[in-house]
Amino acid sequence: MTSQTAPSSAAARNEHARLDALRGLMAILVLFSHVSQILLWRLTGEQSLMVVVAKVAGRGAVIVFFLLSGYLITRSIRQNIARHGQFVVMDYVTARLARIYPPLIGAVLLCGLVWGIIHGLNLPGAVQYGLPGDLYAVRDRFSIIPEDLYSTLIMQAGLIGANGSLWTLYLEVHLYTAVLAIAAWRVKGLGPRLLCLVAGAAGAWAMRFAIPFAGFWLIGGAFELWPQTRKAGLAIGAGAALITLTLLIMHPALFGLQMDTSSGKLVELAPTLMVAALIFAAPPHWRTPNWLSRTGDFSYSLYVIHWPLLMLTLSLTQSWMQHSVWRALGVGAVSVPVIIALAMAFARLLERPKYFARLLRKSMSPPATYPMAQEQPSA
Repeated sequence: MTSQTAPSSAAARNEHARLDALRGLMAILVLFSHVSQILLWRLTGEQSLMVVVAKVAGRGAVIVFFLLSGYLITRSIRQNIARHGQFVVMDYVTARLARIYPPLIGAVLLCGLVWGIIHGLNLPGAVQYGLPGDLYAVRDRFSIIPEDLYSTLIMQAGLIGANGSLWTLYLEVHLYTAVLAIAAWRVKGLGPRLLCLVAGAAGAWAMRFAIPFAGFWLIGGAFELWPQTRKAGLAIGAGAALITLTLLIMHPALFGLQMDTSSGKLVELAPTLMVAALIFAAPPHWRTPNWLSRTGDFSYSLYVIHWPLLMLTLSLTQSWMQHSVWRALGVGAVSVPVIIALAMAFARLLERPKYFARLLRKSMSPPATYPMAQEQPSA
């Protein structure tokens, strides 16, 4: 592991603002991609240029999320070790739980509310989505089964029918767990170390069907472990760009409609390396506006609630939209700012990791003991 000079406070603030802005922009890009998928693909089918653009944009945003996650989680582990002289598992676990679960639980409750509205009012989606002549259906209906609650909370593919965005969250949590196997070597005590190794092995096993995404995550982590100069970053980016261009010329479909095949996911490693070099080693010099960096404050909330809200939008407007592209575009244009506003309010309530981490630490700390008051002698 190479040494890394601690960045100045100003540089650290600038990097923090830039990465927050990038996270927020990627969440908004995913929102636009799913607006296209849920509201427009039914009119265009899956072979249109719009579908290719939406898929590429959505996948690109997901890749950036994995890069940022790998980079920041690796930094978190290094800071944990530097702060304590060892890896303190409870600090790491508490921070992850406080970050992940409050918005996730809120999203689960929102899915239940959306289910109640759709089924209570017998809207499209209660029985089936779609109109005669539709070319695509994002879901047959809006469904939730009792097992979804448990499988969502243990990160095992719950609620995918009602909230299709959650699949990437589950993969990230598996990676958060898998990395414990590496951090275990800096854990004090044989028992905690063995627990970390077992948990890490379980997380790695859970990722066995999503190895390319683990690769994206590890690329981000590698740039934190071995930081590169700007010159080296540009060289890495240029080399990866050349490989990407060659692959694009030879197999263009792998970057479009075939991106979900095993070969498509494999070739994504080259553009991922290019993007990582530009994000972490050779970022733009301009200063990130404060309003743009603030989008990171609600990015996770937006990610976990936008899908059920879009499905509710489809239920409410499908009969009115019929097969009019213009009406569908209008519904999408209205839904984007409304969903962003709701995500901002949702985040103010539930996306408060420092607050929830303090509550968790307080709840897990042993109760204070007080010496018994000495009995006073009777007069």
